[in-house]
Amino acid sequence: MKRVFEALREWLALRVRVREEFEFHFDQAAAEYLALGLSPLAARQAARSRCGDWRTVNMALREIGADLRGLLHLLAIYRVPAWPGFQAAVLLVAGAFLLLLSPSARTIGEAIVGRPFAAHDREAIFVSTQTRNLTYVGLTRADFETLHSIYGLTGVAPYLGVHARARIVGGTPLSVLESTLQALTNNHQLRVVPLYDRMPIVMGPARAVWALLLLLGLWSLMNLRRCKQEPLWCLFALATGGLQCATSMLLWAFAMQLWTKVQWSTDGQAALALLLLFLVYVGSAVAQTRWWMLDLDRRCPICLDGLLLSLSAGSDDCIVLNSSTKESICAHGHGVLMENRWSRGWRAQQSPLAGIIHD
Repeated sequence: MKRVFEALREWLALRVRVREEFEFHFDQAAAEYLALGLSPLAARQAARSRCGDWRTVNMALREIGADLRGLLHLLAIYRVPAWPGFQAAVLLVAGAFLLLLSPSARTIGEAIVGRPFAAHDREAIFVSTQTRNLTYVGLTRADFETLHSIYGLTGVAPYLGVHARARIVGGTPLSVLESTLQALTNNHQLRVVPLYDRMPIVMGPARAVWALLLLLGLWSLMNLRRCKQEPLWCLFALATGGLQCATSMLLWAFAMQLWTKVQWSTDGQAALALLLLFLVYVGSAVAQTRWWMLDLDRRCPICLDGLLLSLSAGSDDCIVLNSSTKESICAHGHGVLMENRWSRGWRAQQSPLAGIIHD
């Protein structure tokens, strides 16, 4: 955070300098017009015409790097992206922004956790008739009367107009209750499922994508030898990987909330939109995983700071003789990262006097 504050302090100092310069020249111009005999109001208007408006100030800010682009440049100069907490801060801000934009942040949280937060919602069941296209069409009045007459169900009430919700008394299994209701109502398409399974957010695709990506990432980065040699680096990799996964889950849940609120004219349009949404999500998840892995590769395993001063030697076209070799050093003197076509290793930096002092 020290790097962020230093960059912001310098950026704000530049903006203060522009403001002070503008006020100085404005006061000087107003004093000159007052000396010529103009009234104070007319002198200030003439000084404003002479010094310019907000566009002139923005031009000055841009010239000395005190605008938004200058701030980004200062953040890069102070190596803020190399800060170990930079990735976590970006992901936390993105997650908080998605929760603020969400129509129901609690629903998103329950979808990611996999169960409702309220204990009484975990015991509720959903009862309805399921057609061949797997959609639920609801219950008839006679079905509702049958539900009210069954011992073992309590709190039977309409749910979303045509469906029913209730609670099970006595711990009856759902399969037994479903077969009993089908026999009493003579409706073999009647289904009994946990109410939470009928939530509009479907997290299965996002979980499957990230399970595959995390397995691939762990397979390529977390071998047993490296975990023993670099435990802090491995813990950092697991923490940032978990944040990447959680933020991506929030993004998918938010997108599903928006998708369910659109009134699609046909089922085909809804399926096509869902397919495109899934493809875009897979692309974003792959990009996040690549950012995670590249960021890990460019960090010191001791202090987790970003490496710098990369030097390359050799040729990329050569394979055996004079192959390309790249060296990057830690800014705090912890060692050198050596990379070539065949290997990648970390060499700890040692003082030339280390052996003498030890002896």
